[in-house]
Amino acid sequence: MQNFAGIELSAFDGKDMWIRIRAEAVFDEDMEVKRKMFEKYPVVREIYKSPDNPDFAVFYFKNPSIKIQSFSGRDEVIRG
Repeated sequence: MQNFAGIELSAFDGKDMWIRIRAEAVFDEDMEVKRKMFEKYPVVREIYKSPDNPDFAVFYFKNPSIKIQSFSGRDEVIRG
């Protein structure tokens, strides 16, 4: 993701609805943000052990486009 920031995530509910999120991933190196992630999410602490672990990265979505669609034909596009 750091080499190509244009990302897309998608999920399907197993029936007829799916969501697709497209955005640019912007990485945040702010150590305070990383510390807060460690405080809020114990699983992050378990995996990375320390907020200054070079394998641990925090990012946010810039200019997201969200599409929710059903196979029955109902579509909705949300742009941020």
